[in-house]
Amino acid sequence: MSRADTPTDNGAMEAINGWAKVEMFVDFDLSHCENVPSFVESYIEFFNEGRPSGALGYLTPKAYRELHEAGKEVPKKPSRIRYEKKQAKIEESKTNKEAN
Repeated sequence: MSRADTPTDNGAMEAINGWAKVEMFVDFDLSHCENVPSFVESYIEFFNEGRPSGALGYLTPKAYRELHEAGKEVPKKPSRIRYEKKQAKIEESKTNKEAN
């Protein structure tokens, strides 16, 4: 449970709220919407089922979950790929130093 007035207690939720606000007001122009509750419900469905996420290998959350539940290989996160490349370079450097 988060403490009152302490957004750092739930950074993930705060990030999602931030993305939603930007997308709804900037990308979808919520200011001209006549039925805001309906629009927000539609946006939540889009966020969970239609919006690709870089953290999920550019799959939608729904597609990622379906692959995972089916036991299929899911794409690696871009940050994981960068980390593995960096680690490979470090190991290569160590190997080259040991060989010399």
